[in-house]
Amino acid sequence: IGTNVQDLYPDEYQRKALVTELLKNGAVRNYLVQLKNKEGRFIDASLNCHIVPDEAGNPLRIEGTIRDVTDRKIAEDALLLAKKKLNLLNTVTFQDIQNAVFSLNGYFQLQQQHPLDETQKGYLAKEMEIVGTISDSLKFAGQYQNMGISPPGWQNVHHAFLYGISHLNISSYTRTTRVEGLEIFAAPSLE
Repeated sequence: IGTNVQDLYPDEYQRKALVTELLKNGAVRNYLVQLKNKEGRFIDASLNCHIVPDEAGNPLRIEGTIRDVTDRKIAEDALLLAKKKLNLLNTVTFQDIQNAVFSLNGYFQLQQQHPLDETQKGYLAKEMEIVGTISDSLKFAGQYQNMGISPPGWQNVHHAFLYGISHLNISSYTRTTRVEGLEIFAAPSLE
């Protein structure tokens, strides 16, 4: 109270950008800036303010509220960093498992080239089936590996549907689609 608002801005450019935005739109909501608090520390702040005009309609003053969002910003930054670290760990682990499955499948292919009795052939067929299941699970997991990293966007429903069924064996089914031109706002993993 009693402080000139210009003294709160560590960067004059931020104040000028805010005033420009206010003059253009008349008001701002959740406008993020950096300000000095009463202890002189820099904080992240969210502004909700508007221009109060005089009788002639000219800007008289700016009226609004300032909310300290420093803790929220710190938490959001920590969450983003944790997501990035988990994604890196997931990517490395995913690739290691894929490499191991690929190698194991190669050894199974080599084993098939040697004479096997019926029991060994049965075991080998089961082992290859299990490796196939693991490989399919990895492909499925790979589609969701980056979930939450990329923001949602507008997607063509017809294209997403066709892409989604392209991974399935639906040879015994018929389909009719009537969604041409339809788009929905959804995660990149829509299909």
